[in-house]
Amino acid sequence: MPTSKSSTAPEHAIVAGADYPVRAVHEPRFRRSREWADKHIPKAMALVREMIAGKHPWPLFVFGDAGAGKTGLALMLVDWAKGEYFTQAEWVRTCREAEFGDLRTSVGYKLHLRDIRKGWEHAPVAVLDELGTRMTVSDHAYESVQWAVDARQGLPTVFVSNLDLGGLRKVFDDRIASRLSAGTVMQLSGDHRIKRT
Repeated sequence: MPTSKSSTAPEHAIVAGADYPVRAVHEPRFRRSREWADKHIPKAMALVREMIAGKHPWPLFVFGDAGAGKTGLALMLVDWAKGEYFTQAEWVRTCREAEFGDLRTSVGYKLHLRDIRKGWEHAPVAVLDELGTRMTVSDHAYESVQWAVDARQGLPTVFVSNLDLGGLRKVFDDRIASRLSAGTVMQLSGDHRIKRT
């Protein structure tokens, strides 16, 4: 993941690719396996396999209870496909820092907004998690999220929220909710964290 100038050792290095930076990651970052997903969220995994087979449209919008396995499903896909993962807050902050020239890789390569966007556009799978965690969003946050949603229409992408589409309409607007509903919508319920403890 890109880092700002002020942060310490980066979690993941990014190296310059052909036209855009590519993550130099070869091991799973989040340690979520298909076996974990098959065990804890089998219906969700069955739907994802059908989506990969082309039976349902992308993007996937997953919403539901905290602890239901939404993020676990998304992280498993990121590990499986070596994709891109951001929370809404991370995405908005990364775009802002790149826009103002404050974003660099661990080796000092300066990342511009176009670099971040190309990495997002070209990822094998992309995840934007924690959508709508604040009931109000700034213009910059709205525009960053709208761009991320628009750029991945029809591509393997997972958008995750505790809010349903109606809740996201209140936080963002009809346009973002409509674009998310154009793919596949899945609700997960229950709390696997409580069951585990």
